[in-house]
Amino acid sequence: MSNDPAAFPGAAMPMTRERLVASWTEKAAWLTRCGVPGAGIYRQCLAEIEQLWTDEDQRWLTAAAAAEASGYTEDHLRRMARDRSIVAEKRRGAWWYMAGSLPRKGSGGRKVVAFDPSVAARRALDRQSGDTMGDNTEKRGDNVDQEAA
Repeated sequence: MSNDPAAFPGAAMPMTRERLVASWTEKAAWLTRCGVPGAGIYRQCLAEIEQLWTDEDQRWLTAAAAAEASGYTEDHLRRMARDRSIVAEKRRGAWWYMAGSLPRKGSGGRKVVAFDPSVAARRALDRQSGDTMGDNTEKRGDNVDQEAA
């Protein structure tokens, strides 16, 4: 069975930087071909967001911030820095890491699920009705009224 979301019709593809750039570039080209104003806005937004990504990637992070951003421990990041697999330097005895060189740890075996508006709406309704347990309240046999008593 394929792990490629494109293999499942109707499945939401996760948004990546590359997909965003491709989508906006395609929309700008379509607007240009149709002679509709607005293509320049897409190109301007793309230029600005690419500059933002470049600036963010060139930021230096403390060890704690790098660990949080990457999902790896500070010890593991130090090992990677010593192996020169990421861009890092020691300043006054403390490690600093370039954000753009950090690896991103996966979801830790958890399944990443695309946003589902119907699930979000159901959860919002549950919160409004005071059901803080979501739709698991009845399944688990929890009784919110008994807990309050």
